[in-house]
Amino acid sequence: MKRIPLTFIILVVIVCFVGCAKSFITNTWKVDKFERNGVDETQSFQQVLFIDYKLTLEDGGDYVEYAKVIGIPTTKTGTWKFLNGNKNIELIEDGSNTIRNFECNKLTANEMVVTLYGNDTQKYYLSPK
Repeated sequence: MKRIPLTFIILVVIVCFVGCAKSFITNTWKVDKFERNGVDETQSFQQVLFIDYKLTLEDGGDYVEYAKVIGIPTTKTGTWKFLNGNKNIELIEDGSNTIRNFECNKLTANEMVVTLYGNDTQKYYLSPK
């Protein structure tokens, strides 16, 4: 009986994890809950600031972000990628090259939870739209 080398098994697990994570994340997402500095601000986010917000992450590494920002339809596009072994998701906006680096707290086919650190801490709870 042939033995399978441990390094081969580890490589298969890593490839499967990266592939599974990418298949989970490529979707159109909506915000179910939004927290700023630990305070639930979902109602303000959904009904005032970012009405009809959706984020589409495409398989090829592009993204489209849409919302009515204070009532004005706004679309942003750019590229996205995983960083740090799928622990972070980086969005780079076209034109302005604005970079947002989210910590990926949870990612399944039905839920994504990410945190954005900056002047304040913003936590997004998303589900497929």
